[in-house]
Amino acid sequence: MIYAGIVAGGTGSRMGLDIPKQFAHIGDKPIIIYAAEKFASHVNNIYIACPSEHIEYTKELFYKYTDIKNIHIVQGGKSRMGSVLNIVSQIIHSYGVNNDDIILTHDGVRPFVSEEIIIRNINAAKKFSVCGTFCPAIDTIAVSTDGKSIQAVPPRDTMYNVQTPQTFKLSVLKKMLAMSGENIEQYTDLCGMAMGCGYPVHIVLGDEYNIKLTSPIDMHAADAILNK
Repeated sequence: MIYAGIVAGGTGSRMGLDIPKQFAHIGDKPIIIYAAEKFASHVNNIYIACPSEHIEYTKELFYKYTDIKNIHIVQGGKSRMGSVLNIVSQIIHSYGVNNDDIILTHDGVRPFVSEEIIIRNINAAKKFSVCGTFCPAIDTIAVSTDGKSIQAVPPRDTMYNVQTPQTFKLSVLKKMLAMSGENIEQYTDLCGMAMGCGYPVHIVLGDEYNIKLTSPIDMHAADAILNK
């Protein structure tokens, strides 16, 4: 089977919101709904990890705004990695693990992921077991280890912005999580964890519309994309 695991544990603090940012509206519905809808026709089950105090509210939103089947709302963890672990644990508890199972992990506040990116992730995971979505960097990136001075300016053509989905054979992700154990929280990113576990990460090209909505200016950009 193919699963989507959508992490929706944000608080909205950087946007100055009094609700978690994934529940904020763009256009006529919440951000999290747009994100889930993109996966609905490509996966067998969608898992949403959200704060425990918003589980019932999230269920109400999906009942109100969509008719997507096979939506599962689970409790998020204390971090992104904890939320992914909860999703994987729930999948394995319900369905077990088969060698050809695929899981796409995605940010709940990336509502404009294209179906082409989703399809490319699924195909790449089938072939390479581990892949992620990356977009070539437009800006030159500087490296500072102390926040006071610059230690390096890597060649821009070697730099990529990290996007999601990050996609895996479920059996491989299960092994990665087990290998990381108590050290799982040192990772902020599943592809980083894959590399730490010795798995090469295949590049799936993303695009400039697949933005993550984290600040007020991102919301203006989202409105512009919707209007376009």
